Amino acid sequence: MTGELVPFPFAVPGMTATEARDAADRYLSASPGERAARIGEFQLGNPEALLALCRRLEADLETRPQDVHAAASAAYDFIEESAATTFLFDEREYYLGELALLAGTGCRILSLREDARRWLDRAETWFLLTANAGGDASRVGYQRLALKMEERQFAEVVRLTGPLAESFRRGAARELELKCIYLEAAAMKETGRLPEALVRFERLLEQGKAIGSARILSSTYVALIQLHSEMNRATEAFALAREAAPLLQSSNNRVALAKLHWGIGLLLRTQNRPAEAIEAFRSAQAEFREIDMKADVAALNLVIGDLLLETGQDRQAEWEIRAALPVIDELKMVPEGFAALSLLRESLRRRSIDRAALRRVHGYFEEI
Repeated sequence: MTGELVPFPFAVPGMTATEARDAADRYLSASPGERAARIGEFQLGNPEALLALCRRLEADLETRPQDVHAAASAAYDFIEESAATTFLFDEREYYLGELALLAGTGCRILSLREDARRWLDRAETWFLLTANAGGDASRVGYQRLALKMEERQFAEVVRLTGPLAESFRRGAARELELKCIYLEAAAMKETGRLPEALVRFERLLEQGKAIGSARILSSTYVALIQLHSEMNRATEAFALAREAAPLLQSSNNRVALAKLHWGIGLLLRTQNRPAEAIEAFRSAQAEFREIDMKADVAALNLVIGDLLLETGQDRQAEWEIRAALPVIDELKMVPEGFAALSLLRESLRRRSIDRAALRRVHGYFEEI
């Protein structure tokens, strides 16, 4: 999530808001091959068209992150290489930074972490050349902090969320301020500080409602459902799931909806309902697969494999684990868990799965 885009007060005459939206729609409806062949036809040199495009991409991040990454990176390449003279002041630098930030955020959601870092470096470099360098650099900083969370650098997340949240508070970017607080609460949960995390998330839920942020609400509902599950509070978890489902469906937040199914699966597992838990995990996998979130599909293969072992279905468990390992290798998903991963591979070779190693590996994905 990149936060709200602020339109520039200057624009090239001759393109209305409707025409700008139409230009963005034509670009996004074209296939990647068509975009490359017809890139000059989409009026991407016009700041109004670019503003409309960035707004559309930002809205689609949690619905189709792969498409956002592809569309943002292609537009970035075109603007960087073009000699367009339609930009005024620092518009070109701003839009290059914005497109790079969108591409980097899409990569982060897809667990393409090295690609995400490259795009975020580009975004920061361009933003430093703009009038609002501090505010935009803070948005890049948030994505870097989210990467640290995904890499389980929890102490660093807790250390840095305070000053970053304060920078957003001073800039009146309330949603981004709350997103920083969300990361801090999530890090607390992952380090066993469950009561503190619960208080933070419950406060966040109220604050998200106060500002009407579907994104804050979606993420917080999912976190609270998982947290109540871990604390054996099934009644509260199911009540929140019922409350959250309509919001996630109406906002088309497919990432959060998939994570909701994941959280329900964890809850069902704690209630010793393995068949229903696996069904919920499969629903989450189907959602993740449709939006090309391969890392999450693989993580759920491990979770399902562990549950199958628990119910005596060793051969099916082996299939699930083997399906996950190539993706884990490709995306370098658990660099800190290399030893456990090696033990797991060796146990697969011996056809006797080391469940302790499996749990150490899939523990890297439990912050859903």
